[in-house]
Amino acid sequence: MYEFCANVSTLFLDIPLEKKLSLAASCGFKSIEVQYPYELKAKDLSAQLAANGQSLVLMNAPLGPRPYTRGLAVSPEDAGQFKASVNAALTYAAQVECKALHVLSGTCDPRTARDRAEAQWEENFSWAAAQADDAGVTLLIEALNPGDVPGYFIRSIDDALWLIRRVNHPRLKLLYDTYHCEMSGTDCADKLSDCIEHIGHVQIADCPGRAEPGTGQIAWRRFFDQLQQSGYAGKVGCEFRNRQPAPGCFDWMRILND
Repeated sequence: MYEFCANVSTLFLDIPLEKKLSLAASCGFKSIEVQYPYELKAKDLSAQLAANGQSLVLMNAPLGPRPYTRGLAVSPEDAGQFKASVNAALTYAAQVECKALHVLSGTCDPRTARDRAEAQWEENFSWAAAQADDAGVTLLIEALNPGDVPGYFIRSIDDALWLIRRVNHPRLKLLYDTYHCEMSGTDCADKLSDCIEHIGHVQIADCPGRAEPGTGQIAWRRFFDQLQQSGYAGKVGCEFRNRQPAPGCFDWMRILND
């Protein structure tokens, strides 16, 4: 079975970030995801990870001065901010030894021509992929479902794959999220075969509700069977909002191994 990562940004919502790492460690997690770790100084986060015997495997780039737009990649006016965000993230990632960076694309103003947004996105991510290559970091992009994030530029996994192929850089990969996939009306197990060669990381949450596996409609045994058959060899991030308190919200892991 895969090694699971605790996404401490979505888990344990009522607990401060600096205490979440220890709680995740007590639940057996050696790998951690943090969406936006910047409230902690990199040296402090590194010290906490080391104390818990953990590694940070995924983080997000800062969203910039208008976080509600969910990214900076599609607006020509934000090109400078996009570069500053990526540079800041890569600097932080180097200090905490994180090798994967999710860079959100942003929402697309319906008044902006789609082809103009695509051209700006491709220019930005071609540059970002080159910076990530120099830093030894993998960039990840993700399709966010239109119900949760109306107007998000990457509307589907097929959109993401098309963009990845446009940039055509080995450092640009797909963040495959079961929740967003299912919320977009796509079977998350069936879709794996279409995109496995481009997947850089997998995140899981049940659908609907974005809670732990077993709370929604996804057939998890089938999904993990398909994932194993696909040859995916990376980690799997638990990016859900737990309904049960820890450690009970991770009981499904033992069931999958039965």
